[in-house]
Amino acid sequence: MSGASPLAGKSAPHRVERKIPMSDDLIWGTHPVMAALADSPDKIAEIILVQDRKGKKQREIIDMAASRRVRLHFCAALRLTGEGAAEARHQGVVARMAAREFLPFSDVLTMASQAIAAGHSPLLVAADNLNDPRNLGAIARSALAAGVMALIVPKDHCAPVSGLAAKSAVGAFEKLPVCQVTNLAQSLKALKKVGLWNFAAASGAASTCLYDADLRLPACVVVGGEGEGIRPLVLRQCDWRIAIPMADGVESLNSSVAAAVILFEARRQRDFAPKAA
Repeated sequence: MSGASPLAGKSAPHRVERKIPMSDDLIWGTHPVMAALADSPDKIAEIILVQDRKGKKQREIIDMAASRRVRLHFCAALRLTGEGAAEARHQGVVARMAAREFLPFSDVLTMASQAIAAGHSPLLVAADNLNDPRNLGAIARSALAAGVMALIVPKDHCAPVSGLAAKSAVGAFEKLPVCQVTNLAQSLKALKKVGLWNFAAASGAASTCLYDADLRLPACVVVGGEGEGIRPLVLRQCDWRIAIPMADGVESLNSSVAAAVILFEARRQRDFAPKAA
């Protein structure tokens, strides 16, 4: 590039490799960064871009950053360092986000109760004991596509809404409200008080087949991690345990896959299943 640039805060290219430590405020990769620019440019503190990469997508990122007055830094090469860096394919672009704003739980209760009062059936999803941020991102993506009102995550028992999660979410975190709570069990109890029913994705003798469950009700679907699953205290606040029927010899599905199956069954029932007389 040559000549004057319209980019706000654009810095001159550095002819050295830029090393960026992994942190929860980073997102990387062409599509996640473009999604953030499109949906919430005010939340981007800066974008770091490899100078000599060519292609339509890089040009689009530069133009979008310019039109939205997002600070853009160029470098000769870019390398992420630290835990998880080896799996992060940044494609020559990294965005550093401002502090993420979570939807207050009081707002979730208000939204849900107002929807129920208006005759609607809100659908929420909660993640518990989920350790892999990529699964969290995939759940967010499915939740957005299934029409979920909000994603609820516990502060201390869930993977962070980090760059790895954002990469898997492919822009879903920029559109889907995310609520972080201190005590998920108490939050589920509060949801029941405003009229929601909590469905735990859990196999076992006490579980109901997914396709026999009435997911047309105002509902919060609770999904646990692959290892320990949903914590007992959280499970006690669930009204039903639902299991996905599977072929013999298969014990369980990946958490994000299980969440997608359940959420889209809820969507199917709400859109196509006949209502009871």
